Amino acid sequence: MFDSVRVRLTLLYTGVLALILIFLSAGTYWLVALTMERRTYISMAEISQGFLATLQSEYKGQLKERAGPETLHVAALEAGNEFRLRDHRFAVLDSAGNVLAENQALPVPQEPDGTASQPEIPAEVLRHLAGRRQAEPARSSQLEIPAEVLRHLIAGTAGAPRRLQDLMLGGEHFRARVLQGKVGGSAISIVTLQSVEAERLLLEDIRRTLFWMIPVMLLIASAIGYFLARKSLAPVVVMSEKAAHMGAQNLNERLPVLNPRDELGHLASTFNDLLERLNRSFEQQRRFMADASHELRSPVSIIRGEAEVALSRARTPEEYRGSLAIALDEARRLSQIVDDLFTLARADAGQYPLRPRDFYLEELAVECVRAARSMAAARSLTLRYEPDGEMPIHGDELLVRRLTMNLLDNAIKYTAEGGIALKIGPHQNRLRFLVEDTGIGIRPEQLPKIFESFHQVRDPSTFVEGTGLGLAISRTLVSLMGGTLEVASTPGEGSRFWFDLLLPAVPLVRESPERQRRSIIGVRGARRRLLVVDDKEDNRALVRDLLSPLGFEILEAEDAQACLRLAASARPDAILLDLRMPGVDGLEATRRLRALPGTRDLVIIAVSASAFEQHREECLEAGANDFLAKPFRLDRLLDILRALLGIEVIYADAPAAGPSASAGDARGLERVVPPAAELDGLLDLARRGHIKQILAESQRLEAVDARYALFVAEVRVLTEQFQVKKLCQLLERARAEA
Repeated sequence: MFDSVRVRLTLLYTGVLALILIFLSAGTYWLVALTMERRTYISMAEISQGFLATLQSEYKGQLKERAGPETLHVAALEAGNEFRLRDHRFAVLDSAGNVLAENQALPVPQEPDGTASQPEIPAEVLRHLAGRRQAEPARSSQLEIPAEVLRHLIAGTAGAPRRLQDLMLGGEHFRARVLQGKVGGSAISIVTLQSVEAERLLLEDIRRTLFWMIPVMLLIASAIGYFLARKSLAPVVVMSEKAAHMGAQNLNERLPVLNPRDELGHLASTFNDLLERLNRSFEQQRRFMADASHELRSPVSIIRGEAEVALSRARTPEEYRGSLAIALDEARRLSQIVDDLFTLARADAGQYPLRPRDFYLEELAVECVRAARSMAAARSLTLRYEPDGEMPIHGDELLVRRLTMNLLDNAIKYTAEGGIALKIGPHQNRLRFLVEDTGIGIRPEQLPKIFESFHQVRDPSTFVEGTGLGLAISRTLVSLMGGTLEVASTPGEGSRFWFDLLLPAVPLVRESPERQRRSIIGVRGARRRLLVVDDKEDNRALVRDLLSPLGFEILEAEDAQACLRLAASARPDAILLDLRMPGVDGLEATRRLRALPGTRDLVIIAVSASAFEQHREECLEAGANDFLAKPFRLDRLLDILRALLGIEVIYADAPAAGPSASAGDARGLERVVPPAAELDGLLDLARRGHIKQILAESQRLEAVDARYALFVAEVRVLTEQFQVKKLCQLLERARAEA
C-alpha cells in the first residue's frame, strides 16, 4: 500500500494537516482559557472593590444609629444582603478570623411560562436539559461556607494578595479572591467567591467538539487529498501504461499530453522528445546494420563462391591461384570494413582517447602525399602539395594522418581526370586542411547524406570501390578533435573538403638542429642483420633501399613460414614483422617465434599500417619489443633500432671512428657534385615525387664515385624526410654549380 505515490502523498498531506489542526486547536483552547482567566480576575477585582465600598458606606450609615462592636457586624450583614450577585458569594472576616457576615448568591432565574412571543423549546432539548440537571450535583449557592475554609483561603493569600484560589463547594467549582481592607479603623478580609462552572462547562464543550471535529476534518481532508492526488497523477499512470507497451517496433507512438503548460505536460513533452531522438537513433542503427550486413555479405559471398567454384572440380594451379587471389582481396576488404566499424564504435562510445604529441605537420603531409601518389599515378592523376616551411605543432599525429589519408583517398576514387591538391595553412587562429579535386562532384541533394555510414555517391558512369565509411569516420574523428568536416561541391567540376583544427605551434618537436642538418651515412660497429617480413615486395624493397646504404644486411621473407625458417637459420639481429599477411598473421608469427627456443630472444618490431593503440597493445602482449606504424620515417626506425640494438648512427660530418666504421662512413671527403646529366635525372625524379627511385639512384651514384658521398648524403636526408621542395632547390643549385 505504501508503495503507491498517491497513498504516500495522501498520508503526508494528512499528517501535515493533523499537526496544523492540533497546534491550532491547542492554541485556540489555550487562548480561550487564558482570556476567561483574565476576565474572571478583572471581574472579581472590580466586584471585591465594589463590595468593600458598599461595606464602608453601610458602616457609616450604621454609625449614625448605633455605636459599638455590633456596628461592623450589622454593616457587614447589610452590605451582604444588598450586594448579591448571581454566581458570586461574599464573606467578611475580622482580623481575628471570625466570620462577620456571609451572603448567598442570587438564584438562577426561572424561565417564564411559555408565551406566544417565545418559540417553543423542542421536547428533546428539554429532556436533555432535565437529564443534565439530574446528573449535576445540588447547587452550592445556599450552602454555608465553613469558617475554616475561609481562614484557609485568607492564609493562602499571605504575601500574594492578588492570587486567585480554586475551591470546590458542594460539587461546584469556585474561584476565590481575598481583599484586605479597613472599615472604621478595623482590619477586615473580604473573601469573594465566583462560580466558574459555566466556564468549565464551556471549555469542556470546546474540548469535546475539537476531539470529534479534528478526526472528521482529517478524514474528509484525506479523502479530498487522495482524490486530488489520484486525479493529478492520472496522467502519469496513463504515460507509464503507454510507455510499458512501447518498444523498438512502435517507437513512433507518443505519450498523451493533456496540458502542455503544466509540469506533467512538460514531462510528457520531454519524454516525447526523447522518444523522437530514440526513434531516429534506432532508425539510423537499423539502416546502419542493414548497410553493414550488405557490405559484409558481399565479400563473404565472393569468398564462398570462389571456394565453391574451386572445389567443384579439379583445376590448374593458375586457376587455384586466381581464386585464392580473389578470396584474399575480399578478405582484406572484409578486414578493412571490420576495422572501420570498430573505429566508429569506439568513437561513438567515447572510447577513442586523443594522444597529442609534438610533430612536424609538413612532414606528415608529405608522407601522406607520398603514400597516395601511387594510387593517383595509377589513375593518371596529379597530386600536388607544396609545404610552406616547417610547421612544428602539438596534436594527435595518428588522427591527423588518418584524416588526411581518408580525404586524399576519397578524392582519388572520385576523380577520373585532372588532379588533387592538398593545402594546409592558417585560418582564423586555426589550421585549415583542404583537399580539392576535379572529380565528378556531388549533387546538392546528396550533400546531406555523404557523411552517413555506407553512403556512396552513385554515378551511372563511375564505379567506385569502397565501404562508404571513410567520410563518416573522418567526420567523427574531426569532431573528436574539436572541429567540423565541411564540404562544397559542383557537379561535374569537383569537390572541396576541409576542416579546421586548433593545433598549437611548438618551438621544437623531436630532433635537435644538428641532427636535422646532418646526413645519416651509416652505423658503427659490426654489420647488423635485419629480417624484413612482408607479403608485399614493394614494402620490403623500401626498407631494403633505406637501410642497405647504411650498412645493414637485409634478409627478406614474404610470409610467416619463411620468417620462421630464416629466423631459426640466419639468426638476425632484429625482425621487422608486418602484422597483416596471408595465412599466419604477424601476431601469430610473433607468438610462435617467442615459443621456439632458438628465436625467443630475438628483437621483434611489429609493423602495421594501422595506428590504433589497441593494435600496439596486442603486439606487445604477443611478444613484440616495439611497434612501428606505416608509413614510417627512417629516423623513427633508427630510433627504435638504437634503443633495442644499441647501434650508433654515423653522420656525414661526424669525427673519425677508426677502422671499425662501416663502409658508408664518408669522413674526410670533399663535397663533389655529380655531372649535370645525373643531376637532371635526379631533378626529374624529385619533381615527379619518385622517392624510391631517388634513393636507388643516390645509392648508385655513391657506388660509382665515393667523392659523391657528401652530396648523396644530403640528397638522401631530404628524400627520407620527404622534403621534396627543398630537394628540388638543392638539385637546382647543384645543377647551376655543375
